[in-house]
Amino acid sequence: ILVRRINDVGFEVKDKDGCSYHVNLATKSCSCYSFQKLLIPCSHAIASAIKEKVSIESLVSDFYTVENLSLVYGEDILPISNEGNTSGASTEVVGEAVEIFPPSSRRPPGRPRKSRILSTGEIRMKTPRKRHVCSRCNASGHNKATCKVAI
Repeated sequence: ILVRRINDVGFEVKDKDGCSYHVNLATKSCSCYSFQKLLIPCSHAIASAIKEKVSIESLVSDFYTVENLSLVYGEDILPISNEGNTSGASTEVVGEAVEIFPPSSRRPPGRPRKSRILSTGEIRMKTPRKRHVCSRCNASGHNKATCKVAI
């Protein structure tokens, strides 16, 4: 990634494909629009923040702070009444209490996924391959079954 300063807070960022993006750290915006949509800095904004020596945590929105999370879940969350029930979950009224049952679902056929589906804005990182080491000669690149070193 190549980062070039345009003005006081504006940067032009070119990625490995040669695409150019305009990043403004003051308004927390990028021309790829993922910075504005997720309110988390995209890779272009992170590259320009590193170049400017700005803390990346300061670019993340206040919506993601622990204080806001505790405010959201500080109050009781009550279930929705039966009149607005469109999700398919069955409810039963027993006296005054409402008993809520989970929606009926069955496990999908086939083997479960080995890796999870990435969320918007996440990037899959490549893991380095494990090198083969021969247990007979301790050289790398082959194993005991294919070893050609004389005993």
